[in-house]
Amino acid sequence: MYVYSSLQIAFNYTAGFSAKLSEQHLESLKAVDGFLYARRDELRTLHTTHSPQFLDLRKGQGLWSARNLGSDVIIGLVDTGIWPEHPSFSDSGLSPVPRRWKGKCQAGTKFTASNCNRKLIGAAAFFKGYESARDSDGHGTHTASTAGGNLVGGANIFGLANGTAAGMRFTARIAAYKACYESGCMYSDILAAMEQAVKDGVDVLSLSLGGKAQPYYDDGIAIGAFGAIKKGVIVSISVGNSGPSSYTVENAAPWMMTVAASSTDRSFVAQVRLDDGKIFSGASLSSGKPTKTMPLVHSETGDAKFCKRGSLSPSLVKGKIVICFRGGDIGFAEKGEVVKMADAQVLPTVSLGASAANALMNYAKSSRNPTATFEFHGNAYGNRAPVMAAFSSRGPNSVDPNILKPDVTAPGCPHVSGLIALLKSLHRDWSPAAIKSALMTTAYVKDSKNNLISDAAALNDSESATPFEYGSGHVDPERASDPGLIYDISTQDYLDTKFTGTTYKRAVTNVGIAASTYSVKVIEPKGVSITVQPQVLKFRKMGEKLSYNVTFKAIKGDMPTTTSVAFGSLEWVSGKYSVRSPIAATWLI
Repeated sequence: MYVYSSLQIAFNYTAGFSAKLSEQHLESLKAVDGFLYARRDELRTLHTTHSPQFLDLRKGQGLWSARNLGSDVIIGLVDTGIWPEHPSFSDSGLSPVPRRWKGKCQAGTKFTASNCNRKLIGAAAFFKGYESARDSDGHGTHTASTAGGNLVGGANIFGLANGTAAGMRFTARIAAYKACYESGCMYSDILAAMEQAVKDGVDVLSLSLGGKAQPYYDDGIAIGAFGAIKKGVIVSISVGNSGPSSYTVENAAPWMMTVAASSTDRSFVAQVRLDDGKIFSGASLSSGKPTKTMPLVHSETGDAKFCKRGSLSPSLVKGKIVICFRGGDIGFAEKGEVVKMADAQVLPTVSLGASAANALMNYAKSSRNPTATFEFHGNAYGNRAPVMAAFSSRGPNSVDPNILKPDVTAPGCPHVSGLIALLKSLHRDWSPAAIKSALMTTAYVKDSKNNLISDAAALNDSESATPFEYGSGHVDPERASDPGLIYDISTQDYLDTKFTGTTYKRAVTNVGIAASTYSVKVIEPKGVSITVQPQVLKFRKMGEKLSYNVTFKAIKGDMPTTTSVAFGSLEWVSGKYSVRSPIAATWLI
């Protein structure tokens, strides 16, 4: 809490303000008529050339056909700002800025109004003392280019992943709202940025950030997102990078599109070859000849386990391969830098999944003189995908266990933000809830090898992920563009939601074929009986809304014995349409 001799206003909001207050100021404020609530400001944390192809987006076809690629959709990104000179934000060939746009290009340190153009149509900063929209971190430029960046040929990283970089909605306009810095993002800055973006006229808000989940009334991001959807602006947000532990979902409000992270079918293959002949496959951006054989060293305790700064002894790691565990509030790049400073063989590096890493550690602990070498094989396509990322935050939802989160999985949050922009072009009259429904109910749960989506954090490579990891499943853009039925609700419905009793009424709207009949298909979670009435929905016209009741009943003596959670699904099927919703049953035992 800051203490000042006078009140200092940081931002004014539609129904409130952000200010630096002393404890005395706060107590005085509480006595004012109309005072509702005050909360302390908090720091939140920040959370491709091939991913469009993996998502089945191809130029000239489907969602990427010319008729769907007008340039009037605006994506707003609340992040670390933007690097306007990047070719992803060139305005070559674009028409004038949409007349409805009300935003501006805020000049600041190393950023002028002329840095904006017909592509990057707006930029603003929300940190008092350094008000510049220029990106000093790279995170914001990355997310903006992924969501709506231009087609940029010849993109690669260290000679790998050669191809054309493309945003999911590559003709979209971009507006950058800098509320985050390398150290993170303050709630007050995020909320101010979200409100400004809505006022400016964005169609989609993308936030790849978050923090520990909080009650919705105490969650500034959830509050900002609710204000956005009331104005028809859908909010796409990352689930968090705190996996693989359970109950780590960070952005849990039901009105937000919460996105988990998973892989594509491309990898940068590297292998760790042990002296006993075992080989473990992983990933690396390194290339070239195999390394020489070197000793393996590791720590199982303390900061050294995570290769934190100052934790490694140069005399112990010099000339060796250092095993660093994921986590410890330190990123991969920083771990590598720490090892490099300690004089070890830091680069090249190889990242292993949980199963391989576990086997490697068993070898390192059991061998008297463990050694290994790295081998690099470059790009590989056609891998089993998607696979849930180990770092992706997981359910259950700690704020409200009745709400299943995350909503979907994708290569990342900005991918979904771009897909939402595509759907906004195609379906102008769809509400945020309708778009969210389309993406969720058409998502798939089987990978490219027709197996259930797996989890990189699992020690058993054959272990399947669950809706607590991937939500409804992996997004399928083309199917989402024509979902058949949608669950459309109002903002008031979110407030009126009650989870009491065992029977629930739901309504679906026909957006597929005018005269169509849907039959229900239910997969019951173990120990749960599910009854749906009616079992058939007959639509006579487009836009018609029909309701059904679903009743849940526990089956005595058939409860799961090895877990307290069981999963199932409810699906409405009609010809090419499959409208699926996941079900999670938790046993309070």
